[in-house]
Amino acid sequence: MEPVPDQLVDEVSAQYGAAHRAVHAVGIGLRGTFAPSPEAATLSSAAIFAGPVPVTGRFSNSVGFPVLPQLQPDDRHPDVRGFAVKFHLPGDDDPEGSMDMIAMTLDRFFDTVSDFQGFLRHVAPDPHTGIPDKNGLMAWARTHPLALEVILGYQKIQSMHDPSYAGLVFHGVHTFHYTAADGTDTAGRFRWEPDTPEPPVTSLPAGTPPDYLRRDITHRMRDGEGAGFTLWLDHPGPDDQLDRLSAPWTSKAADGTPIPPTRMGHVQLGALVADQYWDCEALAFNPTRLVEGVSVDPHDQIIAARRVAYDVGHTRRTAIRPRPSRLPN
Repeated sequence: MEPVPDQLVDEVSAQYGAAHRAVHAVGIGLRGTFAPSPEAATLSSAAIFAGPVPVTGRFSNSVGFPVLPQLQPDDRHPDVRGFAVKFHLPGDDDPEGSMDMIAMTLDRFFDTVSDFQGFLRHVAPDPHTGIPDKNGLMAWARTHPLALEVILGYQKIQSMHDPSYAGLVFHGVHTFHYTAADGTDTAGRFRWEPDTPEPPVTSLPAGTPPDYLRRDITHRMRDGEGAGFTLWLDHPGPDDQLDRLSAPWTSKAADGTPIPPTRMGHVQLGALVADQYWDCEALAFNPTRLVEGVSVDPHDQIIAARRVAYDVGHTRRTAIRPRPSRLPN
């Protein structure tokens, strides 16, 4: 039996004891504009591909503790970084926007909720020692080979440091279906490629501050440099499984030739969100908030679980600090 949404959120939160966000609690919000490519409109009738769209972006670290004294947020800890983009279509006055795209630096994820749940139980701190049992995790992973691929990818990320949010590649991981005006369906997985790539490094300079990633992106916004990313859509080959999140696609045809990705557009981020709480942290970024012309793959267990789990997390967060009926002038 699959866990109910509250149970799944509880198990994620058990790693950190946080009530703000179960994961990706440490983040920073930005404003920008998404400009679709001409090719995007041929694949999907979605309104976000019809013309420039204002967006709210949020860079984050995967940890779930925002302010615990014993576990202070520290960008110097190698981590899975996240990039969420919220599209605000014309006429939509809802601060939650019309559509969300959520991506991370890890290029794979667990295929089933049970595998994800098993992973969570093995990375939760031991009640006696206060630290996770790494040996127990790897023993479990060896009996779950698809989960092991995800864990090995995660460990690789943990071995390197990121110079800047603005220089990372972010993967959407899930398969989405893009439907054209004539009904043609195209399956794809999206990724954001930075305008100025900055590969991970093995070490950081001495004296690097604990919030160096947030400082860096703040400086880029304030000095006019900004941050830009191209949205690419990768397409599956005959051997690529749409619902296999643990294996990145080869995107190769039957004869072995590469299947070229489609350029879907470009996002340019140029300013910090003025009110980091109400205009970013209080918002819910949900990968299943979509517009007509884009849909989830019906066989994807994880994205179905994310939809309800994100709703639970947002309900808990706003119950602690609800949005006022009218914001002050």
